[in-house]
Amino acid sequence: MMNSEQKLAIDQIQRVAKQSDALEVINVISSEKSDSFVIVDLSLYCGDLVGADGGFPIKERERVRVLIGPDYPYAPPSVASSHTRFAGYPHVNWKRWLCLYLAPQTEWSPRNGMFGFLERLELWLRRAALGELDETGGPIHPPVTYSSKGPLLIPRSDTPNVDGEPWLGFANLKQISPDRIDLVGWARDEELAETAGVAILLDAPMPLEFPSKLNELIECIADRGVSVESVFELLRKAAESNSSDTPLFVVVGTPMRGTKGKELKQHLTGWRVDTLLNKIASLDGDLLQDRRVANANDLSDWSASIDEHRGRLMELFADWSKEADITWCRVREDRPEIVTRRDNGKPVSWFSGRNLELWGCGALGGYIAEWLVRAGAAKIILRDEGVVTPGLLVRQPFHDEDIGTFKAEALAARLRKISPSCQIETSTKDVIECPLGNPGECTDCDLIIDATASNIVLSKLESVWRSSAGIRKRIASVAIDREAERLLVGIAKPEHSGGPLDILRKMKLKACKDGTLKRYLDAFFPENPPVPFQPEPGCSDATFIGSAADAASLSSLAVNFIGRALSEDLCESTGFGAYMSDACAETIAPPFVKFEFSPDHCVQDPESGFETRIAASAWRSIKSWKADSARRRGADVETGGLLFGELDELLKVVWVTEVSGAPSDSIHSAEEFVCGINGTTQLNDSITDQSRRSVQFVGSWHTHPVSPAIPSGKDLAAMDRLLVQSPVPSERQLLLIIGHASTSMETGAFIFQRKEFESLRRSGQLSRQIAISESPSLRPDLLPSIGLSLSGGGSRAMAFHLGCLRALNDRGVLDRVQVLSTVSGGSVIGAMFAFSNTPFEEFELDVRAALRRGFAKGLVRRTLLSLRLFQILGTWIFSGVPANMTFATRFILGRANSLVPKDSRAGGTVAQSLQPPFRRWVNRTNALEQTFADLLFGETKVAQVARDGLDVVINATELRTGTAFRFGNRESGCWRFGTIENNDVSVARAVAASAAYPALLPAIDTVLQYSHGSSDGESKRTILTDGGVYENLGISCMIPGRDKAFSTNVFSPDYIVCCDAGPGQFSDTVMPYGWGTRMMRSIETTFRQVQHGLQKQIHMCRENRELKGFVYSYLGQQDARLPIRPPELVTRDQVTHYPTDFFAMSNTDIELLSQRGEQLTRLLIDHYCPEL
Repeated sequence: MMNSEQKLAIDQIQRVAKQSDALEVINVISSEKSDSFVIVDLSLYCGDLVGADGGFPIKERERVRVLIGPDYPYAPPSVASSHTRFAGYPHVNWKRWLCLYLAPQTEWSPRNGMFGFLERLELWLRRAALGELDETGGPIHPPVTYSSKGPLLIPRSDTPNVDGEPWLGFANLKQISPDRIDLVGWARDEELAETAGVAILLDAPMPLEFPSKLNELIECIADRGVSVESVFELLRKAAESNSSDTPLFVVVGTPMRGTKGKELKQHLTGWRVDTLLNKIASLDGDLLQDRRVANANDLSDWSASIDEHRGRLMELFADWSKEADITWCRVREDRPEIVTRRDNGKPVSWFSGRNLELWGCGALGGYIAEWLVRAGAAKIILRDEGVVTPGLLVRQPFHDEDIGTFKAEALAARLRKISPSCQIETSTKDVIECPLGNPGECTDCDLIIDATASNIVLSKLESVWRSSAGIRKRIASVAIDREAERLLVGIAKPEHSGGPLDILRKMKLKACKDGTLKRYLDAFFPENPPVPFQPEPGCSDATFIGSAADAASLSSLAVNFIGRALSEDLCESTGFGAYMSDACAETIAPPFVKFEFSPDHCVQDPESGFETRIAASAWRSIKSWKADSARRRGADVETGGLLFGELDELLKVVWVTEVSGAPSDSIHSAEEFVCGINGTTQLNDSITDQSRRSVQFVGSWHTHPVSPAIPSGKDLAAMDRLLVQSPVPSERQLLLIIGHASTSMETGAFIFQRKEFESLRRSGQLSRQIAISESPSLRPDLLPSIGLSLSGGGSRAMAFHLGCLRALNDRGVLDRVQVLSTVSGGSVIGAMFAFSNTPFEEFELDVRAALRRGFAKGLVRRTLLSLRLFQILGTWIFSGVPANMTFATRFILGRANSLVPKDSRAGGTVAQSLQPPFRRWVNRTNALEQTFADLLFGETKVAQVARDGLDVVINATELRTGTAFRFGNRESGCWRFGTIENNDVSVARAVAASAAYPALLPAIDTVLQYSHGSSDGESKRTILTDGGVYENLGISCMIPGRDKAFSTNVFSPDYIVCCDAGPGQFSDTVMPYGWGTRMMRSIETTFRQVQHGLQKQIHMCRENRELKGFVYSYLGQQDARLPIRPPELVTRDQVTHYPTDFFAMSNTDIELLSQRGEQLTRLLIDHYCPEL
């Protein structure tokens, strides 16, 4: 009796048969039983199938039988041919049954029913006719054996090479359980293990369907070059080697495993020999035993009986093999040459075959250990002195029976069950005692994972890191927060300047300066630590609140991150860090933030035993302040400033993290530098608060421009005064001297104590050891890509940007800028820089001269005192008058159209089609273009950038389409029109278009020849105005994710430095009373809202880690909101009053605007992107 699903299947088959003559239903057979199969005989038209050599012999019509089971559609139907013509071909079992699905769980869809089944059958037949059932690169259908009664055989060792002839020998076996045998190796006679099976590896394929009788199998093997006698001899030797109660196994291999088109591997099958064959083999063993006890005189008699004895055995073997069934083993492959690990290519692949140490076997360490073992680690040393207690079973991977045992021992027992091949060792000593107490005992491992979450271990490890090379290995430290919602991972490679504590310190400082990471900062480095959670108050250690699921989830994140970071193995990164969170628990902070760290420059002070670690960002700041001083005072004048970081007396390490310039009361001269103290207390307080006390005043630095980095008597006197007047009273302070040897810069770091100067004042002498090291230099291949944008704002923008460029140049960033994008006033100074290759000092002089001169007079002169005046008048007559008439006509038609019923209106369409007939070919903006050409750029084209490696984008706005129009050295154009053919545009024209402020200057109206993709060139009337109309910051061409199909000049820098010369918030002194002031303020408000949206977009890109960093140097920045306020800051109120124009500028205004730009840019890079 058919069930409802089977009835549906028959109905679907009959519906297909009615629609096509290619399918004919011959018969449907069902039983009265409710749980029986339904049989459907079908005839299929195959006359249109294309055949090929090696394909199945398919006839014009093929009959098949389909079996639809009672569990259909949750099990696919079976199908068999009505003949044995397909026997011996791949994917045909038992000579008739067609194997349609290699993986039914994924390939069979119950929802598609018999429609999908018939489509699959047709596809199978088409591929079979072509001989393409095994596709190139796809898995070959292996030979099959049909039994699941035998024991489980797991091959774990790759087979020997079989080349030209069969390989005969033995399989070394290991009995795991009564029903499981592992194949652990291959051997000849002399290499037999305690348990050996016969191994026959053929060099020719076997039939796709193995025989079910032993004599048939032996005949198949004999046909492939292995005689019956050889088989028997192998059986005899194996039986002799094994103990009497050990079953005898035979393993047969044939080269039929792998993917089509590649070298095939051995497909292994195995069977267990029953007791009769064991008896025959043991009889032969008795004969050998007789030989052993025979004396030498009787040996000839023994030898004479061998042939007769062997003949009798062979007869018994032959008779038995005809009747014996083969008890096939269930083979489950685990050979590396066959099995692709299910975690292949995943981050945990890094751990495969590695020797590892794990410190801490608790909530995190217990799960981490399991992930490492499952990843294929070769060896793991577990270190933990703790004991399993009842409360730990809530979340640590132990059993009730483990209570009272050492965690390391209990965990080791569990891991050995998961992977017996992994070598597990344990230590129940305190990690502080071993290995940190004796680093010489540290094993030679590939990675140490510290899961102790112990500050004591971190500190001890950092101390040992300095003193012992034995502990300098890859070390990862992992910790979770109090609520088990967030994870912290730090990784230090051997070549890093410090251990995991150093990495975690750097991660803390990153979080202090990134508001999006505040939740991580509060979780791992809280200002006010919360009340600790003690599960058993008074008698248990403080711990986190979390479940086993929390611990397992976070530990898996840690292992994946460690594996990924070490797999990438970026040569320039010696340390890695990551904040991660449970996606279900975190809704605001980013769920994953990764950091890469380079080593600090380390300088030793042999007198004090301290090591000074100077961050690369601190070196860049020192370089910047040196350049600033050389520009202001001369290269031979000493300069210096203050150092901020952390001094750890226990570790004897001084971290130098931030650097300031000289306080205002400092003394600079060629003979000495005396560091002042004005404003240092406020500066130190600000830095200390922002870093949550991880960065504070630690000393001072200064230069010796023409002498070695050795402290002079004047240096010591200045250091003595600074110790007394220091903003942070301390017993020790650092003096860092940057001197000059004959060919390079050198550095000396000296830790002075107060008592040294007390001795100096008494005796007049100070004796100490010194060590000088070469100063570091940045490798060019480690530098990130940087985009720089210069906003509009007329001469105000030029002066402000001059200071920004100066700060970038002092820091060494300007020469590394890869993309320079400019708008309006920013385009003038940006083009002056990009299209000249003069040194920055000459460039600055040129900019100052241009600002003092201004461009307004030149514009007036080239407008009123030249032939251009008559050209402008002529343009107004021949173009402007018709344009005004067009506007009037459109107005009249529009008014008339409003009087007509809506259904009859046509005038609106006509009015819209009326446009100014002639372009404005000459106007005042052309005079500005000529001014720029005469004074600055000449006939230079935009493709002729003078600075190597720099791409330039000069932004304008195309008014017809309302799109961005970008002039660039790569291409110029807009996405609506395409790109200008041959990019034949002068720099003067591009800058004039970018600076054509619409309230004062008309747009450039021209005709340009464009190409759009592969299409032919096309002329387009193009109307260009100020780039600030579309976007005044100039950053849109660098925003991540832009599509080249809808934009020109697309760039994706790692960092963006945006210099905005906008005045900031509106002054509330303006009263927009009249129409003009109302409209002006309304336009400005709309414009600013658009700009705020762009600012938010770029900040979101940074928060989403689409950018590595973003610096926004904003003239109108509210000073109170600066992260740090320098003592001599040019305030916002001093500069924001300056108008947007191109009139001549005074030296005072130039100096104030440029100084603010320099101060803000230097300050913000130091704070937000110190890595630049």
